[in-house]
Amino acid sequence: MNQRRPFTVLQFSDLWNHYLPVLLAICAGMGFSALAFFAVRWWESRDIAATFQSLAEERASTVKGTFEIETSMLDVLRTSLMTDGRVEKDEFYELLKPFHAHDKSIETVEWIPRVLHGNRQEFEASAQHNGFAGFRITQTARAEQ
Repeated sequence: MNQRRPFTVLQFSDLWNHYLPVLLAICAGMGFSALAFFAVRWWESRDIAATFQSLAEERASTVKGTFEIETSMLDVLRTSLMTDGRVEKDEFYELLKPFHAHDKSIETVEWIPRVLHGNRQEFEASAQHNGFAGFRITQTARAEQ
C-alpha cells in the first residue's frame, strides 16, 4: 500500500522552488507591461500637448495677423481723414475701397459727419436732395461734456 507522507515544510519548500520561476516570470511580465503602459502614456500625452500648442500658436498668429492688417488699414483711413480736414461722403467711400477688396472681417465702417447746430438745416436739406427723403438729425441723449 502506498502511504501518504504528511505535509511537511520540506514539501512546501519543494513547491515554492518549483513555482518560483513561474511567479517571477508573471511578476516581471506585469511589471514590464505597467512600465511600458506608463512610458507610452507619457510619450503620447507629451505629443498631444506639443501638437495642441503648435496649432494654438498657429491660430493665434493668424488672428493676430488679421487684426494687424485691419488695424493698419484703419490707421491709413484715420490719417487720411485727419489730413484732409473735412471729408465728403464720396471721398470717404473711395477711401474704403481697399477694405472691401481685401477682406470682409470688418463688417461696417460708416460715414457720420459732425454737423454743427448752425449747419443742421442745410445738411438735412442736402441729404433730402440726395435721395434720403424725410432725413433729419435727431438727438436721443445729451452728451456729457
